[in-house]
Amino acid sequence: MARYRYPRFVDKNSIFTITDKDNERRYVLRIRLKGKGKESLLVIIKNMGAADETDCDGKVYRILKYVYQSHDLVDVGEVIIMSLFPLCCCKSNHIIQKLYEKGPDFISGNDNLFIEEGRAIQNRQLLKEYIFNTDKIILAWGTPVNVLQKFFKDNADYVINLLRKSQRLNSTQQIYTVGEKNITGHPKSCLCWGYKDTLNKY
Repeated sequence: MARYRYPRFVDKNSIFTITDKDNERRYVLRIRLKGKGKESLLVIIKNMGAADETDCDGKVYRILKYVYQSHDLVDVGEVIIMSLFPLCCCKSNHIIQKLYEKGPDFISGNDNLFIEEGRAIQNRQLLKEYIFNTDKIILAWGTPVNVLQKFFKDNADYVINLLRKSQRLNSTQQIYTVGEKNITGHPKSCLCWGYKDTLNKY
């Protein structure tokens, strides 16, 4: 996986992750932006990549640049990146391989294999916690490949149901997609964002 340097506007000393190193899964990546506002933005993508506490990657770089340049997101001071599939990889083939080897709960991060501070970490539970406590959310998971379609839909539907519950509790929370939806109706993948793409209410 190609690695990038974090942009200069990122506070590199405050990057935080929840990472299952043994199984190459990253559940959460939190990044502070220098000189920006106090609001938090959660971006939900298909799967995680190489970006961690020290190195960036193409997905995260594009997300950060878009957020930093957007006039609609000037109050965002923290970007939180999570995914439907927390596997650290750059191609769907890797997710498919792990599906056959270890099953759907593993690729979705809900198998209870990762224990941190005595607690079994589940992607679904973390998504719930962050969705319910974030000011703004962008959906950016793109289109599934056929083999993953069922698991993709299950995870995406779970997120959408959480969003509905969260908005009932917090009417000021804002949910977006970037640019036009793709032909399948899914939110545009962060890898396909243009820096001049519009931010659209979901």
